[in-house]
Amino acid sequence: MKWVKIMCEFKVVIRRGDSEDKIAEDIIKVFYENEKLVLMDILGNKTLVEEALIANVDVSDEKMEILQQPIVGSLIKFLEKFFECLQKGTYNLEIEEAWKEVKSRGEFMIKELREKCGKKVV
Repeated sequence: MKWVKIMCEFKVVIRRGDSEDKIAEDIIKVFYENEKLVLMDILGNKTLVEEALIANVDVSDEKMEILQQPIVGSLIKFLEKFFECLQKGTYNLEIEEAWKEVKSRGEFMIKELREKCGKKVV
């Protein structure tokens, strides 16, 4: 029996608020590096996306959707600091500053949404 390796290459769309744009295609590898989402294509070219996370991967449609929002970058930074502390077995005060940034961005987003939607509460 002969095994055939099938390569799956993704087109990547990014959602920013209520808009969606294609930003890359032929993507075969995705990872985080220095708080940025790295999309690598079949030729090894990289597309760097700041403040983003993977929202949906559809292998049958070969599509990956990512969300971009400033709070994501802050959250990634916080998580990296958190795991660094765990790994080293030390507590670093930088983690508290990173958490304050996450909370601050979240509060700002809620304020913007409240102003945009008015007093419509469901």
